[in-house]
Amino acid sequence: RPVLVRCSLLSHHRGRRAKFLALRRAGACSADPLSPTGAVAEATTTTPRGTTLRGPEYVAALEASRYVASPPGVGHANFRDVEAVLAGAVPVLEAGRWQPLRVPSERLNANLPHVLVNNASAWGALRPADLPSSRPRGDVRTYYLPYWLYHVFRRLLAANVTAAPPVTAAPPRAAPLGAC
Repeated sequence: RPVLVRCSLLSHHRGRRAKFLALRRAGACSADPLSPTGAVAEATTTTPRGTTLRGPEYVAALEASRYVASPPGVGHANFRDVEAVLAGAVPVLEAGRWQPLRVPSERLNANLPHVLVNNASAWGALRPADLPSSRPRGDVRTYYLPYWLYHVFRRLLAANVTAAPPVTAAPPRAAPLGAC
């Protein structure tokens, strides 16, 4: 994979811009040809003109990357986490600040290949030399529905649940006045 860290192709809202700039200053994005550099990086909130990729081009850009920066956006996790894993890249994620946000994503990501940045200010400390030279171990099957169906059905069978309980219909509602 020719690109070490993909630092582009993601909107820069909710503090992401500062994190991408910190990665660029640390040299983590130097091999990303789609990442703006120099004064352009300081002045823009999007990738350079002409680098908006959609569909197959976007997936190909992720597939060409070993690591994909995926700082949180509106919520703690974002679509980029899943896209990176499905493209075979390793997402670089940020640990959640608040316990309620951390627990679900930590449980899901515990078995996935990923690199974790401890907090919002640690993005600038991430250097290319700090990244593992080989892909971190992990099981990407947790991002697929069949994985979860297998485990749900296995637990149901272990509990001797072999048939669904009978479905009882709710009693019909009385027709509103004047509906006739």
